[in-house]
Amino acid sequence: MQHRVVVRRRGRAAWIGWLAAAIGLSLLSAGGYAAYRHWDPHVVTAAFADPESELDQLRQERRRLARELRDARSELAELRGRSTFEARSREIDAKTCEAVRASVAGLESTVADLREEVAFYRNVAAPEQEVRAGIRVMRVTMRPTDDPQVWTYTMVLVQPTRRDRLVQGSYELQVGGMQGKQMKTFGAAELRVPPAPERVFSFRSFQELTGQLHLPPGFSPSRLAVTLRVQDGKNQAAEVEDSFEWSRLVVAAKES
Repeated sequence: MQHRVVVRRRGRAAWIGWLAAAIGLSLLSAGGYAAYRHWDPHVVTAAFADPESELDQLRQERRRLARELRDARSELAELRGRSTFEARSREIDAKTCEAVRASVAGLESTVADLREEVAFYRNVAAPEQEVRAGIRVMRVTMRPTDDPQVWTYTMVLVQPTRRDRLVQGSYELQVGGMQGKQMKTFGAAELRVPPAPERVFSFRSFQELTGQLHLPPGFSPSRLAVTLRVQDGKNQAAEVEDSFEWSRLVVAAKES
């Protein structure tokens, strides 16, 4: 007995029916979902209410940030004003202190000069104070020059006794100090001071003498000795000697 396999083909109408049914079902599903989205209040709120709410929040945040920015700018301006004021105050204080220091230094220098001048004229006008016979060395100063071995000296001579008579004479200078490890004294020849005819004086009350002396190389001075030789009348050949500490003469020169 033979068996046959029979394959039956469905008609075109049946296939189209199934396709139409599937499409209809899809349309019904889409329509139902659309109706749900349209009428559901939660969906409406999410779709339409949230963007407006977020916009309000952003606006509020912007206003808050604007206020904070204004406050920060105001605080920064205030801090800058304080900083400028404090800096200016410090500058004014520094200038004021410097001016006061300069004024005090100037006054001290003026007072020192006035005291020296008062002492000078007191000795000229009041010979009874610290009187020496004949004449005396009132003041000596030593000023340095560009050459460290050359110094400019200034010497003031006064006549503390009879100022109606003319006093004439000459002077000698000697400088003592250390050269190496030895104590030495140099006279006019070694110091190259003005020659003897130029080392003269002639006055009634006081006279200022000036000149230069050259220290030997490697010499460190410590004292200056001045010898005055009076050559007038009965005081002829009379001598007055005085000695001064070198460092004090240099300090006096800086202050004068």
